[in-house]
Amino acid sequence: MRILASVIFAGVCIVACGGSSGSSRPGGTNQPGAGACGVQVFRTPACQQALDSACCPLAQECARDPGCVQVSQCILSCKSNPSVNANNCLQGCATQSRVDYCRQACAGKGNDCTTVCTQEGNRAEPMVKWLMIADCSKGVDYPEGVTCDDST
Repeated sequence: MRILASVIFAGVCIVACGGSSGSSRPGGTNQPGAGACGVQVFRTPACQQALDSACCPLAQECARDPGCVQVSQCILSCKSNPSVNANNCLQGCATQSRVDYCRQACAGKGNDCTTVCTQEGNRAEPMVKWLMIADCSKGVDYPEGVTCDDST
């Protein structure tokens, strides 16, 4: 009986308290400005909401990967810098993503591993995840009269 009462109390507390802090996102990231699905792709709220509605499973997958969240933040930051050609942001962030990925994958395996890894032509997994969101974003029905070109 005591166990049953404890379980019921815990269940009531979880429901009453919301189960977790309000800042947590599906996928486990607390990226500032992240959409409802855990990763920020657009600075414009209406654009982010439309993307979240259409591409949430992909955004949640990205949000669970710190490298993918970093790619998203890199691209947003780059595109908001007026002194940078926005067309170069994707390539620059992809290159940085590859270098970071290789450093992590080659930890303890020597410098040759990192050199070979960064020279390979295939994309790092975090970038692949972000590109899946970018591809999905092309089919989203965005609100009329709103420009949604922040990062894709």
